Amino acid sequence: MSLLVLAVFASMVVLFSSMEEDTESLPRIHPRSVATEEVTGEVKRQAAVRVTHVTDATGSAPELWKNFEASFGTGFEPQWREGLLASIRATNGKLRNPNARAAQSGFESQDSEQVLARARELLAALELLVGVEAELPLEGPVVRVGDISAHIFFQETWRGIPIEPLGKVSIDLGSNGELRGFDSTYVRGLRIKNQVGFSMEEGRIKALSWFYRSQPEKQGVQVAGGKQIIWVSGQNGWHAYEYFVRGYQIVIDAMTGELLYGRSARSA
Repeated sequence: MSLLVLAVFASMVVLFSSMEEDTESLPRIHPRSVATEEVTGEVKRQAAVRVTHVTDATGSAPELWKNFEASFGTGFEPQWREGLLASIRATNGKLRNPNARAAQSGFESQDSEQVLARARELLAALELLVGVEAELPLEGPVVRVGDISAHIFFQETWRGIPIEPLGKVSIDLGSNGELRGFDSTYVRGLRIKNQVGFSMEEGRIKALSWFYRSQPEKQGVQVAGGKQIIWVSGQNGWHAYEYFVRGYQIVIDAMTGELLYGRSARSA
């Protein structure tokens, strides 16, 4: 029996050791923060790994994909995450797909209105594959135009509140409106686990307190920004506030004030 207890204790030590972060990070004492890992790194890499073929995706995905190809061209390679569309690229790792269909004649990649209209057209054809739900719409498009390409970014929201660090859809277009790339970290079936318990200004003080715990020598600093978000891990979401202090991103629970995420933005 004593050997069994020692073995269990040793496995727990290994488990908690694996959760240790680099010295750039603020302390993360909240259990639910561990699952998110580093937002701009591990989440995206994990999203690219957990894929299935279109024939393994949910329900009518093969038929929907064929309809998409009929409208926007063949020669694309979709990747799937848990049955939902995660990305689209040209097959065989090519940068461009010669079979991608252009938009209607007169399309200009420098015209933001045309670019956004084309992106919405593509998104409408893909939203069932992405898994978009009515209560979790994709809003607030950001359009970046150029001579040879254009990029459009959509943000998933819950009752108007942006979802972080996931909930993003990006579309890359060529100069003729043809699809070059598509990426999605859309969160489906979101479950909100808390309520807002204090104001954003009160949260600013709490964020500064968390910063001083990690950087006690840096007194008298200012808290930049301040945004209400839904911080997600898996399908669970928490009301939260996001701040930046001297290059550190700090996300705190909007009900308890606990730290959900903290890291130097410079090391992200």
